[in-house]
Amino acid sequence: MRRPSVSVLVMIGSSPRPLCPRPGRGENNTYVCSVSYRGSGRHYVPRFSMSAPSLRNALVSAAAAAALVVPAVAHADAPPGTVVATRPATSAEGVTGAATVQYVTYRTQNSLNQPATAGALVYTPPGAAPAGGWPVVAWEHGTVGVAENCAPSLAGLGDDTYPTLISTWLAHGYAVVAPDYIGLGTPGPHAYLDGHAEGNATVDAVRAAHGTTPGLSTRWAVVGHSQGGQAALFTASEASSRAPELDFRGTATYAPGASVVDLMLLVGRPGLPDVLSPDMKAYGVYALLGLSAARPDFDLNSYLTPYGQQVLARIRPLCLDAAVTALDGVDIAAMFARPLAEGDFEAIARPVMDVPTSGYDRPILIAQGDADTDVPAPLVYNLVVQLYAHGVNPDVHNYVADDHETILTTARSTVDTYLDTILHATGDTTSTGSAGAGSSVSAAGSAAGLSSAGSGSADAGLESTALSAG
Repeated sequence: MRRPSVSVLVMIGSSPRPLCPRPGRGENNTYVCSVSYRGSGRHYVPRFSMSAPSLRNALVSAAAAAALVVPAVAHADAPPGTVVATRPATSAEGVTGAATVQYVTYRTQNSLNQPATAGALVYTPPGAAPAGGWPVVAWEHGTVGVAENCAPSLAGLGDDTYPTLISTWLAHGYAVVAPDYIGLGTPGPHAYLDGHAEGNATVDAVRAAHGTTPGLSTRWAVVGHSQGGQAALFTASEASSRAPELDFRGTATYAPGASVVDLMLLVGRPGLPDVLSPDMKAYGVYALLGLSAARPDFDLNSYLTPYGQQVLARIRPLCLDAAVTALDGVDIAAMFARPLAEGDFEAIARPVMDVPTSGYDRPILIAQGDADTDVPAPLVYNLVVQLYAHGVNPDVHNYVADDHETILTTARSTVDTYLDTILHATGDTTSTGSAGAGSSVSAAGSAAGLSSAGSGSADAGLESTALSAG
């Protein structure tokens, strides 16, 4: 049977362009069409079964609907934070209590200050905005993968833990901006753990949200978990200078990815016993792929055996759960032709992935579980020691029995109290990192990675003399 001839022209700018000149043939007489037009990325029409005239009508309707949600197309060199397009989100992804949810694509920059496009979900709480607008919480998610389709806006927010966090902030009267990061949900590659790219995308997402969403306050804070915790600290180091028109108030992180390069130097070598969990293997492979994406001139293959190159190629398109499964039984040591400690790996990787230890001007809270095997506590406490050494004084709350996931539930009330404090504070909000009178982990204890303050409860002193709740 011959494929029906379908060619639909749609006006984009001043010229008609074919919307779907060659629909693909699917199973059971279905047709698949990839719809694209300048400035909006790729839009997909799901599989469907219909005649050629019906297909033509459906495509025209899809084009008309897309045109309704695309504002003035941003030029490639438009300033960071410029909106490219908006559309209603397909669902709230398990989040309850959102009055509106929209997906915004916007212009940003990677860590080489090259222009890029990223996307973010924007949630608003119910009711009328208060005087001054809803304060904004920027949410930076944990590891999902490096392929475009792994984006939370496309693949979902995971189990109910992340949606619960967002729902709680909405109930507190905050709007939430949840960036995907560059290369997730938009054309890649995604430079995993490229902190400055993540920070740029987050600051610019908040800027873009102000351009599309009425009722937002200029006051905002950032919260992140795992990869997102590392991203949140990079965001904090540049938020005030990158977007001085906004009123950045501070940062909270759950189990932030820390001391990443130190760990890679330790385990990235031939002859390593097979002691890494499949999850840690996935993070390591993603980190190698991320560095290669962040610094395309870096010769990663010079460190890899042919087997290692095959592993990276196999994992690149897989999202986290599938990657973890695929890496079970993979011999990481056999991937390396020489140690990462040789050559220029360290010099290239540290500026990309190592969390800044100075440059902060707002409060920081770090919540870490001692039972965490994804981001082991000593790696985070090593970062804390470096922060203290550079005059940054975060509030650090450690939880003896919590792991990488349970920390999100156990520490939630502490983080929420902290957010309420900094987002409703009056007076001088400038800080060298601490929003509290004391940290739950002392600098000396952090150096050993052993200090414990028990449960890390929310009464650890969240107000400093520079902050007064209002």
